[in-house]
Amino acid sequence: LYAPFDLACANDGGGVRLAWRNAEPYDGIVVTRNGVQRAAIPGDTTEFLDERLAPGEYAYTVRGFRGALAAANQRGTKRVSGW
Repeated sequence: LYAPFDLACANDGGGVRLAWRNAEPYDGIVVTRNGVQRAAIPGDTTEFLDERLAPGEYAYTVRGFRGALAAANQRGTKRVSGW
């Protein structure tokens, strides 16, 4: 399976908005922050808002799944400033 691509991470009102492009159809997508799963979302999703974050730097991955197959991770990092 090909990984989601063009992952962008942007500050969004005290959170981080992730946006990406799907390389192919997936059954589901898993979003992780700093190695911990944050969401399991439908396979046609192309964005996710991680809300109410403390200031700091966060590392994200987005991974597509189809059946038992998993795509490679798409990685991104974003620093959230104080507000």
